[in-house]
Amino acid sequence: MFAGAIAGSLGGVLFLVVGRFLPARIWLRGLVFAGVCYVLATPGFRPARPLVFALFGPPFVAYALALATADEYLVRGRRSSIPSGPESWATRLTRWRFNFFPAYRGTGARITYIRHDWSEVHIRLPLSWRTRNYVGTIFGGSMYGAVDPVYMVMLIKLLGPGYAVWDKAAAVRFRRPGRSTLQAVFAIDAGTVAAIRDELARVPAVARDHRQDGVHRPARAERLTVLRA
Repeated sequence: MFAGAIAGSLGGVLFLVVGRFLPARIWLRGLVFAGVCYVLATPGFRPARPLVFALFGPPFVAYALALATADEYLVRGRRSSIPSGPESWATRLTRWRFNFFPAYRGTGARITYIRHDWSEVHIRLPLSWRTRNYVGTIFGGSMYGAVDPVYMVMLIKLLGPGYAVWDKAAAVRFRRPGRSTLQAVFAIDAGTVAAIRDELARVPAVARDHRQDGVHRPARAERLTVLRA
């Protein structure tokens, strides 16, 4: 058992070293890494090759797929979305409700973080059987739907009662195919909120353009109209 733990740890280190050279898709990533492990490990075994493969092939595949899945969901999935502050119980509960809301859940995306004051929101959209399109990448509609409501809801929460926020128009440009988990971070600073309030003190409605952009993410621009209720 101790030897197995050592071998598993060494395999994890090896995965971290060669991970950037492996394919992006989880299942293919796991199979390729299983092949690497098999090639490195089998020279020490002396039974006939078919027997070695039959005995050790499936465990290598299972181990490699487990590593690839853990890397995708626990490491790569969180690497570029470090929260800037804590969640509150209220925002955490809202996040859970949002993720179970059928219209949003149907996109395949999940909200992973809502800052306690609603000034920052993170979302995550994995490549899975639910979001995969005809050519094997993330469906553009899932990308679009995943980011669609976020800025509007953030402004509703940040402005508070007495204001109405509507998403009036939007445009999306897909920069590259989504071949792995996509993430987006939305942020609205206090200065933007104060500027909207100041402008609405003089005029009945304010139009604001927001752009969500990033590497491996869909670029999306939208226009929000804010009214005094």
